[in-house]
Amino acid sequence: MLAPVAHAIAGRIPFDALLIGRGHRTCEGLVHIDDILHLQGLPASFVAEYDAVARHDSVAQFFLDCPWEPQAVSTADYAPAEPDAASLSPAGRRASADLSRAIVHDYLVRHGIRHFMLAGLESSYGLAWATLYRLTDDTPFSSAECERAKFELPGPLHRWQEAHLPRTVSQDHAGLTPLTRRELDVCLRNVRGQAPKTIAADLHLSVHYIREIIQNARRKLGIAGRKMTLQDLARRQEGG
Repeated sequence: MLAPVAHAIAGRIPFDALLIGRGHRTCEGLVHIDDILHLQGLPASFVAEYDAVARHDSVAQFFLDCPWEPQAVSTADYAPAEPDAASLSPAGRRASADLSRAIVHDYLVRHGIRHFMLAGLESSYGLAWATLYRLTDDTPFSSAECERAKFELPGPLHRWQEAHLPRTVSQDHAGLTPLTRRELDVCLRNVRGQAPKTIAADLHLSVHYIREIIQNARRKLGIAGRKMTLQDLARRQEGG
């Protein structure tokens, strides 16, 4: 039944290994893997060892924030940064980030992974995804390959969900987030700790415009007198 998922991408995007899984969001904001539906090209130990890495996996977090956007990553991206003066100062968040990168880096290197791309969806049946890995080819996944995966993988994954799973989330379209794609992107960055100035620089927009987007989103979501949270955005997306 999962053959169409693999076939949807095989021959279109070169890869050496493939993992197809399904899961759900935890109350801690992490991905919980319910089932590994298909694994090829990697040993079972790759999955067994993931629990120890999950909390440090920023790519999985990005997937939760924007399930519709493929994530293309190189193992080299996780390589520990060279020590510098900043690392000697009491910067707890920087040290924690470096430790997380090192843990994920070692895990990927241990299994011979050079590059990988995660693509999937979140529907009324939960989360489903396919991760493509390059073990022998040192060519990163390109933006064109990410776009291909974005439009070709969700269909077969969703059809598998429909055939095998009960719905877990109401499909009341009146409850869908009222935010535009731009508003959701900016708000996700903001609630995860990015200041308007940083968001503006990343998106090449003015700080004034970013603040207007955030304020407009707060009005749409009915948030007043407190900070916007990831739960506010997730609740609206789930129809709450």
